[in-house]
Amino acid sequence: TKTSDDADSIVVTTPNASQSWTAGKTYMIKWKKGNAGASVKIYLTKSGKHYKWISKKTTNDGKHQWQIPTTVAAGSAYKIKIVSTKNKRIFDSSNRYFTIKKMPIKVTSPNGGELWKTGETYTILWNKGDGGGNVKIELMESGKVDRVIVRSTINSGRYSWTVSVYVGTGSTYKVKITRTTPAQKTKGDGF
Repeated sequence: TKTSDDADSIVVTTPNASQSWTAGKTYMIKWKKGNAGASVKIYLTKSGKHYKWISKKTTNDGKHQWQIPTTVAAGSAYKIKIVSTKNKRIFDSSNRYFTIKKMPIKVTSPNGGELWKTGETYTILWNKGDGGGNVKIELMESGKVDRVIVRSTINSGRYSWTVSVYVGTGSTYKVKITRTTPAQKTKGDGF
């Protein structure tokens, strides 16, 4: 949405449609530089209102890498707005709203092929997803719960577990991590 009469004004090109981006991941914001001068400021709007600064001053080179903070709320009414720092009447916003979604929890270790021995201690690792909260960690065998490793632990991305001597030998085990607040599940990878 241009307010400048100049046809060579800033034009946001990405995101510029109904795309879906994930909090915690990194994306490239792109625009046509136009006559905005040497630098621009970039911010995120939600439902047409300023929501979060992305950069208060960055080079007007047509691109800006942005890692979406995990604190950004999930929603579908977001736009990127880019404004010239030399003339606030030279700006553009995404043409359509885009969606920001939360990153699901994903087990990263064990992720398949590991050999874990009973009586030994190992570290279960996962990405924290949208951060915060607590998780439940379960040991699955052939798709069924074999045992609860821990009913509730902080969603820190790591948990030290001593494999019970009562766990049977086999290659069909997986670790499953479930958010306890709010509910969000992942089917872990096998080992």
